[in-house]
Amino acid sequence: MFRATKCHDLPRQIRGKKSCKCQDSVKEITRHSTQDAPGIMIFENDGKTSTLEQILTPSPEPPLLLVFCSPQRVLEIFQKIRHHRLESHHANWVIIMEGTEQEVKGVTPQLTKYILEGTRLTLIAKGRGGSLNVSSAEVDTEGRPDGTVTGFIGMVARWEANFAVTTISITDTRATVVDFTFPYYREPLCIFSRTPKQKNRALAILAPFTFLVWICIVISTLAMGPILWLYSKLSLRSSGEENTEVPLRTFSFNVFRNLTNQGNLFITERWPLRILFFFWYIFCLNVSALYSGSLTAVLAIPAYETPIDSLEDLPRAVKDGYTLGVMEDSSHEYVFKEAEDGIYRKTWDLFNHKDRSKSFVNSPKTGINWVLEKDFVYIGPKTITEIIAMKLGIQKFHIGRSLFFTANIAVPCPPGAPYVNTFSQT
Repeated sequence: MFRATKCHDLPRQIRGKKSCKCQDSVKEITRHSTQDAPGIMIFENDGKTSTLEQILTPSPEPPLLLVFCSPQRVLEIFQKIRHHRLESHHANWVIIMEGTEQEVKGVTPQLTKYILEGTRLTLIAKGRGGSLNVSSAEVDTEGRPDGTVTGFIGMVARWEANFAVTTISITDTRATVVDFTFPYYREPLCIFSRTPKQKNRALAILAPFTFLVWICIVISTLAMGPILWLYSKLSLRSSGEENTEVPLRTFSFNVFRNLTNQGNLFITERWPLRILFFFWYIFCLNVSALYSGSLTAVLAIPAYETPIDSLEDLPRAVKDGYTLGVMEDSSHEYVFKEAEDGIYRKTWDLFNHKDRSKSFVNSPKTGINWVLEKDFVYIGPKTITEIIAMKLGIQKFHIGRSLFFTANIAVPCPPGAPYVNTFSQT
């Protein structure tokens, strides 16, 4: 959310600096910070995590942090704050960046990804010539990119409601704007997908063996005839009986007949050829027995798509064309988004981040409807989503067997509400 910041909203040391150099303004503000405004701190990005920890430590008087750097360095600072989990909503940031007002506004949407709810951030464009443009873009981030707290959390945080009784889970960002009671219910997440369809049986004749096994059988059949013919030709030449040579097509034809259990029309008195044919007969007998037994099982029992039962199955589902979804701005999204590694992080990478509207839904009902309407897999709270699925026909859905991330459901109350402990004891 952008709005013009009036001159009197900024520190007194900054006002009137429309023609000052950035270095001069830093020196003057630093000089006055210990006199007129002891709460003002100049932030120097020295790359040390200890510095960030020191300035972001909660204090009775929320400090005003001044940052002088380029837009790219601003993003690096807040990325580092998020990486080390040093976010703090008690500090007020004033960031002066060299560039135009439009460039400042372009950086703001990216910054909102790294800032906690309740953080007050003022961005000021420093002109290329060294002047400060006091008319700045300001963003109040309270949970959403547009700077607003929505739904029940927003109503409670603004004291429009004394509390909210619904399925609201506890997250770190929500806890910065409201106070939660002791959890009264725990709800696990599970995976909802469409009931697996029966596979197309048009190619059931090939189902007994995998593609690799079929390739090996074809190569063996094509190679066995020439091998027998070459061995026969070499042995006849060495014995001086070249006039009795058997053509290649005879060997190849009989090798194929053996594979299909049609017998062998080629008779030889040479023991080496008999031994080769014997091992080929054994090979063909095993292939025939395995194929016949597997084909009977495939035709007798209907084959269905592989169900999606756990997080480990999601990469395969996405590869097959499914879209993975979860409710936006919820603790369910938060658990994957904040994961640094492991299966949760891998799952987060599977969501459609290029077009969030395709993966992040506004309610469990929308997610369940999408499961029926398109190739969509929804991750949601088990009980609530299961009730919605029952209304639509539970037989149409497959509910994953694996349960994960049990969320704590509690009652949100306004900050400092005196009845939080009473609710927790009830």
